[in-house]
Amino acid sequence: MSKNNTFKSFLLGVNYWPRHHGVKMWKEWNPEEIDSEFGEIKALGMDVARVFLTWDDFQPILEIGPPKHTREIVMRHDESITSLDSPEMVDKDMVKKFDQLLAIADKHKLKLIVALMTGFMSGVLLDVSWRKGRNIFTDPFMIKWQLLYCKYFAHRYKNNNTILSWEFGNEHNCFMKCPSPEAAWTWLRTISNELRVNDSKHLISSGMHGLSSHPNNERPWGIKESGEIVDVLTVHPYPPFTPGCYMDRLTDMRANLHATAQSRYYSCLGKKPVLCEETGTLGNSTLSEESSADFIRLRLYSLFANGDLGCLWWCFSDFSQSKMIPYKWSQMEGDLGLTSVDGRVKPAGEEFKKFRKVIDRIGGRLPQTSKKAAIVIMDGEDFWEVYYNTFVLCKQAGIEADFIYAHDSFERYNLLICPSVCGHSNYNIVDWQRIMEHVEKGNTLYLSYDGGSLTNLEELFGIESADRLPFPGSKTFMTSSGKCPHTLKELELRRKIQDWRLEIKRHKAQTLLEWEDKTPAMLEYKYGKGKTIFLGVPVETILSKTKYAFSSNDDNTYKIYEYLKEISKVEQELDISNPYVERTYHRVSKNEGYLVLINHKESLIETEVTCRTCPKSIMPVNENIESCVFNGLWKINLQPFAGNIFKVEGGD
Repeated sequence: MSKNNTFKSFLLGVNYWPRHHGVKMWKEWNPEEIDSEFGEIKALGMDVARVFLTWDDFQPILEIGPPKHTREIVMRHDESITSLDSPEMVDKDMVKKFDQLLAIADKHKLKLIVALMTGFMSGVLLDVSWRKGRNIFTDPFMIKWQLLYCKYFAHRYKNNNTILSWEFGNEHNCFMKCPSPEAAWTWLRTISNELRVNDSKHLISSGMHGLSSHPNNERPWGIKESGEIVDVLTVHPYPPFTPGCYMDRLTDMRANLHATAQSRYYSCLGKKPVLCEETGTLGNSTLSEESSADFIRLRLYSLFANGDLGCLWWCFSDFSQSKMIPYKWSQMEGDLGLTSVDGRVKPAGEEFKKFRKVIDRIGGRLPQTSKKAAIVIMDGEDFWEVYYNTFVLCKQAGIEADFIYAHDSFERYNLLICPSVCGHSNYNIVDWQRIMEHVEKGNTLYLSYDGGSLTNLEELFGIESADRLPFPGSKTFMTSSGKCPHTLKELELRRKIQDWRLEIKRHKAQTLLEWEDKTPAMLEYKYGKGKTIFLGVPVETILSKTKYAFSSNDDNTYKIYEYLKEISKVEQELDISNPYVERTYHRVSKNEGYLVLINHKESLIETEVTCRTCPKSIMPVNENIESCVFNGLWKINLQPFAGNIFKVEGGD
């Protein structure tokens, strides 16, 4: 197995602790139970399990001696074993158990993602007993023993084919506070280098979540900085623990797209592939078993269509050990499994089995979609909620977009999206000039305004005079102007908003949308060979603060983005027009590709496919899906909460 072909197929898997022993797996070792449960995992159509080496069990250090004099390092359970006998202080009995685990996984043809120094689990710190208040990220004593520990495993298992990747631990950035971005970077670089020096074969995946686009002392772990170091970035998209993501029913479109949006955000900014290695519904009190199946079905299809490396559920099974920490402290951990305590496969588990059969029919992976639009994130702060809702609007309109920093290259993109621009240092002036130059060459810029400082208003947007004034009323009332394009006809937005708006007094641009008093709300202006669209209200920020914003059929904010797609020519080769259907087209060759359509509504959707050239056939890959009907146009019926993959062949 080489690094180049590790992810030929979309990975399906689980995070694994045994159902009757949980986090005491290594102390209460039961290989027969693990053997049986790995067989269950394989029967679910899965190919990978993420496992956790509890750090304190595998490196049971004990310091002996007075603090001001030379200390002796011995094994906690056997003081006759010193660091002279065991330089890395790794418990050989635990290693034998890990060898057994690898053999069991190999027997069932499962790959393992190995979290090496697990000390944080299910919201609880399973601390190393010998830490004594030291910071694991900055203290030289702690770093020394982490390096030796990682050296041992990397060297010993460098040729093992069952291990898919190494991870530092489980959500290691939650283990304890790291004092600065520089400390986080140094620790990541130091540990990963030690792994690579001793093992050039296996990948290093992050195992972390909650990274920042702009790290600071409060949030020191950066997406870009992590991407420079690891081979695979990871996301753990649980709605309650991610800002702005617990705003809907978990089967609503915005909630459905959480994992996809976060994966794309990390992948684009970190410039590394992303694995959704933890996801789930957080128990039956949050979502029923039947609805959990809808939840994961939509998530699997969306992650697959958007280029994620795979999807792992948390956790393999419900646990029987309700009196064990962390399970007695966290009720939600009791019923998070794809299987029950008695081994029953839940409906969500059946979805994994069905999905495996579907993707195997097309080789396990899809080509990337063509992306000609980019969401340009602001400098200085992490406005994840804004970009998340921008991504959802793009999906509603059928725009395939990347996330980029303002200092990244714009060369590939016809459309730059600068959503809800706020603050006095939103874009570096050098990058702002680059944005202007890109538009001048013939591209399109969309900017929605959230009170940010902007230069070149007249030159770039045609706005000659504007005032920031109190907003007359508690809601936005914005409608299409008399001369607006067809795409925006009959558009009406009514949203609760902040207490001010930008009143545009004089301008040289075309008015597309206007306020109730007929003053301009959205303008279009020709700049060089390109166009700019200025929207005087931060619709993306408003949506990010509005519960169930994408659940109402009355909301048509997405029409603004449909217009952006139209004027910037970023449409896909095959498309449909329905804001609740996620659609992507994946070209395989000149006359062949795959169309993925995901119905995020709980009702049947009848839709028509529009094509640049008319295909000879659009045939379903899934079983039990009717073929498309051609009657001048290709027509498709999409079942509620359903993912659909169609093979497209031929064309005029």
